[in-house]
Amino acid sequence: MHLTAKSTPKQLSNWRPTKKEALDTTIDATYRDIACAAREAVYLWLAACDYSVDSTISPLEFLKMTKGAPSWGSKGLINRAGEAFRAHRQPTEEELAAVEAWRAGHKNVLNTFQANLRNRARGLGIQVAQRLKRRLTIMDKLFRQPKMQLSRMDDVAGCRLIFPDIATLEKFRAKLLKARFRHKTRNSVDKYDYIKSPKSSGYRGIHDIYEYNPTSRQGQPFAGLLMELQYRTQAQHAWATTVELVSRITENQPKFDRGDERYIEFFRLASEIIARAHENSHSVHKELSDADGDAILCA
Repeated sequence: MHLTAKSTPKQLSNWRPTKKEALDTTIDATYRDIACAAREAVYLWLAACDYSVDSTISPLEFLKMTKGAPSWGSKGLINRAGEAFRAHRQPTEEELAAVEAWRAGHKNVLNTFQANLRNRARGLGIQVAQRLKRRLTIMDKLFRQPKMQLSRMDDVAGCRLIFPDIATLEKFRAKLLKARFRHKTRNSVDKYDYIKSPKSSGYRGIHDIYEYNPTSRQGQPFAGLLMELQYRTQAQHAWATTVELVSRITENQPKFDRGDERYIEFFRLASEIIARAHENSHSVHKELSDADGDAILCA
């Protein structure tokens, strides 16, 4: 069944995605099993409207649309939109427009940060990447963290630095944290250090949250927006990328400890092996001896 923005509530509630639609919208079979029809309807409704999954508003278009001022209004409006998503309620046009403008505003933050980071990383063997959080991923996080206010979501804009080894990572981060950088960190040094304290899934890396603090007149409308900076080694990035791929093509989401326990445990063990073999470190299975690891690999 093909749905559009004019589809009736009954059509929306009866909709079930095809395999292609599930892959395109990152709703896998497990999520479809546990999610109610209303949530699925909201997902597809957004994808069917002008707020399509793959579209973005450029900074220039955004400035023209807002005449240089944020059009998302108050944080309260953004938070009300977030609560509408959680309540499985079809958002109003005002709520959707506010969220889209707010999300698009983060693109300006990304452009500023990635340019600065690429300049600092030049010649050091560091890869720099960026991404604007997809609308469906934003909603998924709202469902996973029911107490979070949408306006306080700090990873809508994200830059990632990929390092050849931990020593290079730590040196670069220490230098950046001490730099005369007008954009300030919002977290303590160790708060999101998942190398020292890996997540239960086996994820390893370091995150810092920055608050955008521009000096230019053009940047002022976006002051206060947040950006997440991720630090990973190449080995950690290979693990995380594999987890994302598995989440896309199977019924499991080991990144969030969801799905078949065998997948979840596999990636926990893989994280431990990678940490020991490539970084002389540990992950979530410190209790295992090297002999235990060898036995697992040979099983």
